[in-house]
Amino acid sequence: MEINTLRWTCVVKLMLPVIMAASLSSTQVTAAEADTSTLLEMDMAQLMNVEVTTIDKWAMPLDDAAAAVTVLSSEDILRSGMQTVPELMRMVPGMQVARTSASAWAISARGFNGTFARTMLVMVDGRSIYTPLTSGVDWFRRDLLLENIKRIEVIRGPGGAIWGANAMTGVINIITKKSLDTQGILVAGSGGNRLHSMGKLRYGGELGYNTSYRISGRYAAHGRQMNSNGLVYNNDDWDQSRIDFRIDSRLSSVDHISLQGARNRGTLHNIPSSGIFSGSHLMGEWQHDFSEESALRMQAYVDQTKKETFKQLRFDHINTYDFDMSHHFKLAEQLAVNWGLGYRKTRFNNINTTGANPLLSYHPAQSHTRTYRGFVQARSYWHERNVQLTLGSKFENNSYTGFEYQPSAQLLWHIEQNHTIWGAISRTVSTPTRFDDAASLALSGLPFPFPPSINLIQPNPDLESQVQLSYEAGYRGMLADNLHLSLSLFFNRYKRLSTSEDFGFFGGIIGNGLGGSVHGGELTLQWQASKDWLLKASYSHINMESLKPESWSTARTAGLEVLQSNARNMASLQSRLDLPWQLQFDSAIYYVASLQAAGGIVTPAYNRVDARIAWSPNKQLQLSLAANDLFDKSRPQYLDSTSFNLTDIGRSFHAQATYNYD
Repeated sequence: MEINTLRWTCVVKLMLPVIMAASLSSTQVTAAEADTSTLLEMDMAQLMNVEVTTIDKWAMPLDDAAAAVTVLSSEDILRSGMQTVPELMRMVPGMQVARTSASAWAISARGFNGTFARTMLVMVDGRSIYTPLTSGVDWFRRDLLLENIKRIEVIRGPGGAIWGANAMTGVINIITKKSLDTQGILVAGSGGNRLHSMGKLRYGGELGYNTSYRISGRYAAHGRQMNSNGLVYNNDDWDQSRIDFRIDSRLSSVDHISLQGARNRGTLHNIPSSGIFSGSHLMGEWQHDFSEESALRMQAYVDQTKKETFKQLRFDHINTYDFDMSHHFKLAEQLAVNWGLGYRKTRFNNINTTGANPLLSYHPAQSHTRTYRGFVQARSYWHERNVQLTLGSKFENNSYTGFEYQPSAQLLWHIEQNHTIWGAISRTVSTPTRFDDAASLALSGLPFPFPPSINLIQPNPDLESQVQLSYEAGYRGMLADNLHLSLSLFFNRYKRLSTSEDFGFFGGIIGNGLGGSVHGGELTLQWQASKDWLLKASYSHINMESLKPESWSTARTAGLEVLQSNARNMASLQSRLDLPWQLQFDSAIYYVASLQAAGGIVTPAYNRVDARIAWSPNKQLQLSLAANDLFDKSRPQYLDSTSFNLTDIGRSFHAQATYNYD
């Protein structure tokens, strides 16, 4: 009790200067200082009605979205004090975010969190970045240049009717800036106690009148985290180099093309998979505008990832080829249609280069999968477009389960200006993965009288898709000229959830043994306290206790504990403040309730405080200092069932200098 009281006293002391400075800045800010923040200059109604594209693949106002949507702007990202994409997700209400090691995170929305969480689709510019091996995200591979990100759109809730399988509990779409918006040169360098060193370089220019380009690079070296025993450091440090480019061209008044690609390479020291990883991708996009209300877009990309581990003498190579087409048009005065087709092929090459029995192996070692997909959606408008009904479905045929359908119905009503209610019913699925279908986990080299090897997990080629039936409702509106509220509620029913079956001394198999329901909600309040001060508060709740095994077994009970490893309550308070003398002071307080992992291990509830101060002596140069988890030396954030070492995530500080000349 005394420790918590002291901690909150420190938090109050941290926030008190913010309040005093806000009062001071409201009377002392100059015209030049007013230009320091584009975000704070926006009218609150404009701020809440920004453009989003993740709802149905085409631009639409946020206020027309019948879904729980959060948009992180470029301003939010750069003023957060975060240096990686997964850490940015802490700012999204309802997102379960936990760092499990120096290079791994557990991230999900509305339940089912874990290092290999597979119910949330993550994309960059509409390109899926989850690994086809597990349908989870290797976040260490996605060490993007944050200055290149225009915004991050996050949907909490199903997105399968548009995006397909595995967009079950949410969608994250990282949208990068066009090359025309990144002209000139940017140079940045930073260092700290956890992020040891980082360098960034970007240059943008023009190729003729209608074509622009940029090329950028980033290097980061991340230090080790402490073992939970508090005595030694884990061997989990990592580093990565990345270079990328983008070209945008306007061929005519109605034709636009873009080409982008990247190459990365790094060293990873996470036990037991230490090794070298690399990857590259190339993506092209063409859009033709038939009219203001009709357009066609085609997108194709090639993605390659490699990982070669040291101790297990194995390598994993994955090549993905994807094509997507979407077309929207106005069929009648009050009816709009959106449809599309797509195809994906993935080649796997998972080879063990030693004759010894490995911990993880795939049979067959080489394989490929195909997915054919299509969707159709119709949106009708009534009462001067104040009432909108959207019906649609995604149809897919994949190599694991065959045909899948994912329908959705959404109803939205603008009750009056700046007040909207909405509801939705959706069916979504999460399909099996290469790991489910072909992977074996084994312990080998055991002494007599044990067998030479014991299979821990065996593949199940007959595994079925996990199914979710989701009911959602929400409200968003302006309670005052400077106060916005957003509320979303959900109730999800599940069947055929994946977990271990018949787990015993000689191993088990992945099966579809769990079902039940999950319910909860998220509340967000944004207050423009003054011209220079923006506050965001959020609270979220989730209840997963209704999930149950279809029949009792030790394995299913353990699997249920893993699925339920989600914080029941979370809250946050974020502050964005422009001060006189070209200063910015940003801070955030996060609360995460306790959670229980398999085996009865409990991660205690915790409070986290982040702070950042930045000074811009001129328009080109900015100096900043940021701290994460300011008042705690270290703590475990998540005890994953796949962890070989429990990790205490430590307090971090870093300083950065950024020069941007355009």
